[in-house]
Amino acid sequence: MRLYKWICYLLALFNLADAFLTYRLLKHGGEELNPVMRLLFDFHPFAFIAVKILFSFLVLLLSFLPLRSKIKFFVYIAFFVYLLIMGWHIYILLVLSMQ
Repeated sequence: MRLYKWICYLLALFNLADAFLTYRLLKHGGEELNPVMRLLFDFHPFAFIAVKILFSFLVLLLSFLPLRSKIKFFVYIAFFVYLLIMGWHIYILLVLSMQ
């Protein structure tokens, strides 16, 4: 149970970090690969950030709810995906810092 809570906390943190790192990259000519989030950003950058913050709060809320193992499995999958996304952000930031 404890591991699941930590995974939720880290997932929420990764989601917030992704929001602000993506926002920064988009402002400097980057491209959002998620079509839904791209639409939100094009509508208004604040909508993009607000939805990402809302998702983070929802993930934090999940950490306090007793969930079935199937739902927990999807949280673990989302955590793994966000690990990859954070790795991508780090790679992009390193490449940009070398230019």
